Amino acid sequence: YYIWPKTNVVTVAQDGSGDFNGTTNEPIQQAIDYLHSLGGGTVVIKPGTYILNDTGTYSMPIVVYDNIWIKGTNRDSVILKFSDGSTNKRGITSRGIVKNIRIENLTIDGNKQNSPGGATATHVWYNGIEIDGNWHDDRPSADSELVKDIIINNCVIKNLWRRGVGSDVGR
Repeated sequence: YYIWPKTNVVTVAQDGSGDFNGTTNEPIQQAIDYLHSLGGGTVVIKPGTYILNDTGTYSMPIVVYDNIWIKGTNRDSVILKFSDGSTNKRGITSRGIVKNIRIENLTIDGNKQNSPGGATATHVWYNGIEIDGNWHDDRPSADSELVKDIIINNCVIKNLWRRGVGSDVGR
């Protein structure tokens, strides 16, 4: 059981009122990276549709680390949406052993109608959220790793070609 740090809270907004601001996944990832450097904390995402881009320094997916809480202010008004023509396969993911992750009060929209893939694609996995314990330091792990204490609460995951939530934690 983990007590979330109350002092490490940052906000992401589209109207300039946040600690990190913008309309894409970039400010969300910057906020997560900042909190990761402090050992964890809460990212509060204010209302808006945030486009998960395929390109740029902070290309999709959003990567979470230990002790991170991603908290939308309202699942109907905080939307993480795959960009048109997206070829990325995950909205939120991990890379390696992670623990104490909480994701709540938001919608992930896979934008299926405007993204390639689907029934004719092979070896394509579109997951809204994937916590993958088979990766470590950006490479596949030879051993089965553990992910622990993951909470996904009050989220809508829609318009994907495959699974809403995926987990791959070993053999």
